[in-house]
Amino acid sequence: MRDKIINIVSIASDLKHVFDMATTSQKSALLKLLLKDCKLNGKILEYELNKPFDKLLSCPDYKQWPKITINYLDEFDKVEV
Repeated sequence: MRDKIINIVSIASDLKHVFDMATTSQKSALLKLLLKDCKLNGKILEYELNKPFDKLLSCPDYKQWPKITINYLDEFDKVEV
């Protein structure tokens, strides 16, 4: 459980680097994991964040992410990567 929390927080806190280094298929899988209901409205991409990642990304202080992950551990445990 501890390893899973560390893994989730480390990936989420360095998402830009992870995304930059990923292949096209990995980027697609990552976006599918994080986003839902993507729609292009003119030049603006509108989307919703998948649960439980919405909890992390709604908190601007990434130092709080381990606590959030623990609070929603059941939801993170259901995420299939």
